[in-house]
Amino acid sequence: MEVNKMGIKRVSKEVIFAALPPEPEISKELESIMQKTDEGCDCDIAVDFSDVDIVTSSSLSKLLKLRKLLVDRNHRLVCCNLAAATRGIFTLTGLDGVFEFADSSFISRMVRPFDDVAQGGQAHHEQVCDVSVNR
Repeated sequence: MEVNKMGIKRVSKEVIFAALPPEPEISKELESIMQKTDEGCDCDIAVDFSDVDIVTSSSLSKLLKLRKLLVDRNHRLVCCNLAAATRGIFTLTGLDGVFEFADSSFISRMVRPFDDVAQGGQAHHEQVCDVSVNR
């Protein structure tokens, strides 16, 4: 499964993967994710920032709302593949202590168990938990 394409994909029963487009489309994509979450999505969400070079205050606000929705349901929002400048925005705003961050290997470990199951193997979901939490 290729993970560099934009869009929202369920990569396992417990995880949704969302590749964010650059601004200004981030807000629309985050609204779609929030709608899916509000409609009863019972899973963690990994958001890939590979194609994002800047994040606006509007997008940060939507990310905070999405995180709250998930935390209220005992789930996680994990931000993956942030460029240094984008990560700097989170640091400057103090949000680096609020969100969870991971690198590209996190996404590979998430997608791999799902691919194994699709091919008749067994999933190894414990591999998904290697995330840096800044609190």
